[in-house]
Amino acid sequence: MWSKLNEVDWKRDEDPLTSVHLLMKEAEEGTLGSERVQIIPLPSEEGFTAVGWSLPTIIARWGGRIREVALDSTCKYSFTE
Repeated sequence: MWSKLNEVDWKRDEDPLTSVHLLMKEAEEGTLGSERVQIIPLPSEEGFTAVGWSLPTIIARWGGRIREVALDSTCKYSFTE
């Protein structure tokens, strides 16, 4: 329910992968929120999709104190055989 109510803030496209790339690009350019994102390019691997990013200003400020990072995300799985 929370995801549906707030998707107007983060959903950029019906395709989740396209949406995350558009969202990360906005964050990298500094047009989304107060913290910039550094996109980490990842190699393509057949059957595997991943998105990588870093928060350089947060790491610079808090990196020595961070012991654990957790990510709460809504994911849509699609398995084909």
